[in-house]
Formats: sequence, structure tokens, C-alpha cells
Amino acid sequence: MTRVLPPGEKSISPLGISLGFARDPLRFILEQYERHGRLVAIPGPIYKPTFLIHDLDLLSEVFVKKASAFGKPDPIKQILAPVFGNGLFFSEGEFWKRQRKLAQPAFHHHRLQTYAERMVAHTQAHLAAWREGQTLVLNRDMRALTLQIVVDAIFKTELPGTAEKIALWMETLGEIANAQVTNPLKAAIPDWAPVQMMRRKRQAAAELDKIIYEIIEARRQDPADRGDLISMFLAIEDEETGERMTNQQVRDEVMTMFVAGHDTTALTLTWVFMLLSRHPEVDAALQAELAAVLNGRPPQAADFAQLPYTQAIVKETLRLYPPVWLLFRVARQEVEIGDTLIRNGEVVLSAPYILHRLAEFYPEPERFRPERFLPDEQGQTLERQIHRLAYLPFSTGPRVCIGNGFALLEGTLLLATIAQQYRLQLPQDFAIEPEVRVILIPKGEVQVTLERR
Repeated sequence: MTRVLPPGEKSISPLGISLGFARDPLRFILEQYERHGRLVAIPGPIYKPTFLIHDLDLLSEVFVKKASAFGKPDPIKQILAPVFGNGLFFSEGEFWKRQRKLAQPAFHHHRLQTYAERMVAHTQAHLAAWREGQTLVLNRDMRALTLQIVVDAIFKTELPGTAEKIALWMETLGEIANAQVTNPLKAAIPDWAPVQMMRRKRQAAAELDKIIYEIIEARRQDPADRGDLISMFLAIEDEETGERMTNQQVRDEVMTMFVAGHDTTALTLTWVFMLLSRHPEVDAALQAELAAVLNGRPPQAADFAQLPYTQAIVKETLRLYPPVWLLFRVARQEVEIGDTLIRNGEVVLSAPYILHRLAEFYPEPERFRPERFLPDEQGQTLERQIHRLAYLPFSTGPRVCIGNGFALLEGTLLLATIAQQYRLQLPQDFAIEPEVRVILIPKGEVQVTLERR
């Protein structure tokens, strides 16, 4: 029986649409959506169809109801394995369930409260070096700040220069991963290949592993709980088996948390301050809330619930510019999604960048309107009123980001701390545009001028 596929582009190339995707992934996905709608089949490599799904009920089947039938595509795993290993981002099945269960206590409410004080302290120390009228590269500066915070949360205090060394090798791996993820020809190069790019990748992975394993071994010799993630990962036991994580498993989870807690938060804050620079009315409303709640003092974890507009700015920024702009799954078995048969090995893509602009949920979807995320008169938030898959900054279903509470807390407290002291102004002629790397970044170097409040 012939399978009937949804509408989509045609291709006679064995690479399918890969080259079109490589040229400009975001534009390509947007064009397919605009031309063919919310369920699209396009030819992938070796003539296998790839499905672009932006129908929310169908997506619910992929990410929630039939999530166990899907995994992460193996080519992406291979590219990113030197960073993530078999951590929560890529592991599957019973092993993933075990690791998720073991890692979950690190993100319970009481733990988040202990992180909050250190987040604010790091931010205040960082701001001490800022000066009125200074021009700085915002994306680079926010990465430096969130690097200190995530290293503190994971490792607490370690050898001098540890954070900088990790960041250096992570940057190398990120640069190579971006080249491979967006270029099918580079993606096909195996890690062992004797070419310069792969030599750099192997060296960076080896240097990272050396640093992390040295820290793990030192902690095993001195297992006192220092209130950080690595202490918890080393100490926690499986309730059923009594087993603890191996060094390899701790390493993989640490690196997963490092990436998730570093670049994504730095990017979100970069977008936040870019948007505030262009929307003085939003900045004024933010200042009013900060003055009413904080009155000039540093924010604390207990203030989080009292800063709904500050939270809304972060949420609206994540709506417009989600760092993880594209979600991907591969079928591990034959599965029906709606009326469409997806075979083992076929890939499903969905872009939160598109979902977050569905006009039925977000009137004037291109406008920066944080108030849309404020609770209504009954205290209901937007996320509870719309389809659960219409807002996916942290994915959804059983694979929802384990650190989403940490990320929202960090973004809110850092925004409150910085915005109380400084206004960050973009040049008038700077165009706010996204660019696709492994994650969604602002196009170009983001220079801002500091104005003391």
C-alpha cells in the first residue's frame, strides 16, 4: 500500500533539502511553513521524508502521548557527543529515566533558593567593574557573568582559572558543532578523520575531560557536600539498586548542565536588554515594579513571586527569541501521528520560533508585549490558558528541561539586579535580527553603552 505524505517541497538530490536547510535554516523552515502549512513532508537525505510539524495536537502526540516512540537523531548525537556524552539531553529509555530521577533533587525548590543568593552576589561583583558611559559587548559580557554563576552552581570553588579553561574548550567545541549541524558535508566527517577541524574537536574534548575528571576524583577523595551540583551527583543513590553514578555519568550530566545553564541564559539576557533598549515603555514599567518591591535593595529568592512583570519580560523574550529555536526527534519505531505514518528512522522537526508566533495565541505576535504573560484577574497565567505546546522555551512532555526553574529564576534575578543600576543602550542604527547557530543568537556583535540609573 502506497503511503500518502503531507504536502511539501520536492527534490531529486540524494541530499534532499539538506543544502537549502544549510544555507539558512531559519528562513528555510519559515518558508516551508508559509507555503505548505502546519504539517509538511520534505525529502531528507537518501530520499527519506522529514516531517515539519507545527500542528499542536499532532505535536502533542510526538512530544507527550507517544514520546517513548521517539528519540534524538543519531547524527546530532554524534556531533555533540564530545560535550553531552550520554547525559540527560541525549540518553533514552530506562537509563534516561534513572538519570532523570537521580538528577531531579538538584532542582527542587529549596535547592533553587540556595542558588539564588549566589546568583545575585556574582552579579553584583560583576557590576562593580562597570562604569557610566562605558561601551561593552553585551553578548560576551553576559556569557562571562553566567559562566561564573554556572561554575559556582556546579563546582562551587575549584582550581583558579577552571571556569575560563572550560569556557575556552567549550567555545571551540561549540564553533565546530555549529559548523557540522548547519552543513551536511561537514556533518558527515567522522570524529577520527585526520583533518584540522576534527583534530581541534578531539583536543578540546580531551582537555575538557581532563579538567572534569580531575575535579570528580578530587571530590571522591573529599566527599563533603559543598552545596553544589557535583556534590549531589556524587552522593545520590538509586533507591531501588543502591547504585551511584559512575565518573562517566557524573561527567556527562555536569557537562549537560554546564551548557544548558551558561549559553542559554546569557543569550536570553542579551535579547532582554536589546529589547528593553528599543522599548522604553517596558523599561519604565520594569523600573516601577523594581522600585515598589525592592526599593533599591538586591533581590532575593523570596522576591521572585513578587516580580511578575520582571518574570514576564523574561518569558516574552523567550517567546520571541527561544535559544532552542528548533526541536528534533527521530522515530525509533513505526508510529502513526494523526493520519500520517512515520517510519522507523524518519525525523520530525518543529520550531518553537514558529509556535511562539501563532496569532491565535499571541495577538500581534511580532510585538514585544511582556504584559501578555501577566496573570489575569483570576490569577491564571497565559501558559495555563493556551495550548500547552504553544509555548516551548524549555521543550515539553517527559523530556522538558530539568533546569527550567533554575533558568527562569536566574533570568529574573539577574535582570532585576542589573536593571536597578544600569540602562543598557543600543546604537540607534543597530538592527535586532536573529542568526542560527546551534542555538539562536543575535546577528552581529551587540555593543551597548552603560547609563547609570
